[in-house]
Amino acid sequence: MINGPKCLNIPTLLSFGTNGAPGTHEYWLAEHQALARRAPASDIGLDAKRYDDPKLAWAQRAFVQPQVMIEDRYLYDPATGRYTVDRLLADFRQALCGVDAVMIWPTLSEYRHR
Repeated sequence: MINGPKCLNIPTLLSFGTNGAPGTHEYWLAEHQALARRAPASDIGLDAKRYDDPKLAWAQRAFVQPQVMIEDRYLYDPATGRYTVDRLLADFRQALCGVDAVMIWPTLSEYRHR
């Protein structure tokens, strides 16, 4: 596990118990580790060479990647018809201590208005 920024450290988020019984984090982790050992990457169609592509290296360092809709009111001002990237990033700085990347989900507003 790679820990996120200290400002988002919520210790109680992962406190599921410590005895390894069903329903605990330890049980869940052990089950997933056993599954990973049983299913080699090649068996599930994973081409691990893709992770070595230098053009995609940034994604391995981008831990905080919120998703926004293209018409999000922090990203787009319908009154002026302009994108307000600075406002969106300021909100992310305040709420999330900053971000590494933003995934913009494109929507087709012409379908919404039909």
